[in-house]
Amino acid sequence: MTKIGIKYCGGCNPKYDRVAFANKIKELYQQYEVKAVNSNETFDCVVVVSGCHAACASLKDINTRKGFVIVRRDDIDETLKRIQSIQTSSSESSSEVYV
Repeated sequence: MTKIGIKYCGGCNPKYDRVAFANKIKELYQQYEVKAVNSNETFDCVVVVSGCHAACASLKDINTRKGFVIVRRDDIDETLKRIQSIQTSSSESSSEVYV
């Protein structure tokens, strides 16, 4: 089963509801296993939900087969496109894609 990890930033921007954004992803990808990242698992891709352009969340010790989608703005449509792009990639190398 495809596994999508969710990583949150520090949350210094109170105007951006990171949890609501992550819940949209979970709702739209119910056919996949979508959950918070931990260092003991490897995910197909990891969505890093940041509240601003600083994108301060650490990617250290996160294992991903295909890469990271780093979300710096509340744009669910572009985020979904980027997730799909990484998922359909034949590459197993880790890359960073910004939204």
